[in-house]
Amino acid sequence: SDVYKRQDLPDLPTDLRRFLLQVPAGEVTTFGELATALGDRTAARWVATQLAVWRNDRTVFSTIPWHRVVKRDGELASGTSEQRQSQSWLLTREA
Repeated sequence: SDVYKRQDLPDLPTDLRRFLLQVPAGEVTTFGELATALGDRTAARWVATQLAVWRNDRTVFSTIPWHRVVKRDGELASGTSEQRQSQSWLLTREA
């Protein structure tokens, strides 16, 4: 049916990338804030999952400011100790 043309569907990964690129250097956002920007606050887990998927694709991951995303309580969001250390270093460098 013409009602569900592909261009009518959102491209959430592209939109998420665009929102991430809008976070200014030295500032942070949360998974929930990004989910809200995408139109659904409850999609915070999807945002976290998408960042994890991108983490495995270095060509994408190196082009987004992933380190500017923190948990809602302000804790660093990266999974491993090495990733948290890298996130902390990048944030400190921007401050």
